[in-house]
Amino acid sequence: MNEHPEQLELFPRDPKPPPPPPCPAPRTQPPDAPPPPDGRREKLLRLHARLKALTGMVLDLTVTDNRRSLMVVRHTPQPGEAKVRLHHMFLDAPEDLLKAVAHWIKHPRSGRNDPLFRAFFAEKGALIRPPRKTPLTLEALGLHHDLRRLFDEENARWFDGRITARIGWGMSAVAVRRRVRSRTIRFGSHDGARNLIRIHAVLDNAYVPEWVVRSVVHHEMLHAFLGIGEGPTGRRRVHPPEFRRLERAHPDYTRAAAWLEEPKNLKRLLADRTRR
Repeated sequence: MNEHPEQLELFPRDPKPPPPPPCPAPRTQPPDAPPPPDGRREKLLRLHARLKALTGMVLDLTVTDNRRSLMVVRHTPQPGEAKVRLHHMFLDAPEDLLKAVAHWIKHPRSGRNDPLFRAFFAEKGALIRPPRKTPLTLEALGLHHDLRRLFDEENARWFDGRITARIGWGMSAVAVRRRVRSRTIRFGSHDGARNLIRIHAVLDNAYVPEWVVRSVVHHEMLHAFLGIGEGPTGRRRVHPPEFRRLERAHPDYTRAAAWLEEPKNLKRLLADRTRR
């Protein structure tokens, strides 16, 4: 039984990303991408059904737009079950390729079909979304908190160093919106297309505990790790159950959430926001 997901990548690395949590299937996961074209949902269902038939396994399938991890599989503790993440290029894969994928799902450490996969990746390279060419200038070192240090520590502890997003302070991470009886601040954001995490500069204050900033950074890193999926109805799922489970497993989550929800703290942050 595999304890870590196996993957084939366009740019190979040590294949030990942290195991994704349980999640519904099948679904598409195109972070910050336009709605899928007509027929994509039907292709997803056909792909799911065909791979289940070829493997004889219960498969939790996610189709992604990930540029680096084109194929990822994790066998669950339940015999005959696996969680599979495939790039959307596989929606139109021929039968011989699907049989190779099925063999890889059952035997993820086998390299028997690697040449076939590499040839397929080269043929479908135009479908792999390139990164943005115009990078944004970000400052991660604040007056009171160092986002880069926090990011690196969280990356090593929780994500096995797999998160490659840039991180920095930024005003555009904030969205203050009026609700029925309150105002809230959006403290961070993750831009999947730019591979970018912004943390609002209002948190760079001496009175904001480091563990609060760390929790916000971890939250946005989870977005980078899991992406934004779609349920069977096509509705976007920003915080699915597996996201919440991983977030609550963080040792700083409970006290950080309580600190940010404390009225006096929120009032002070809102006041500081207006002065920036």
